[in-house]
Amino acid sequence: MYLDAVIAINKNIKSPGERHIPSMLKELSDAGAKIVACGDCAHFRGLFRDNLIEGTKLTGIATLAEIIDECDRFITLRTGE
Repeated sequence: MYLDAVIAINKNIKSPGERHIPSMLKELSDAGAKIVACGDCAHFRGLFRDNLIEGTKLTGIATLAEIIDECDRFITLRTGE
């Protein structure tokens, strides 16, 4: 995750039950998914390791490049054109 998406790994988000993204990400992590976020993006938004949901970690852009290289699928969600 990078840019504003890093907010999704904040364990202190107070959103409705069916849209509680941190609990959804925790479920994915428990199932074996690797969930990483850009450390610089997180720190810029005031998010530090003690705010992370369990099973996630902050990394650098080099780690993102390694993950993209190793995986068979990479999903990106964006709006606009």
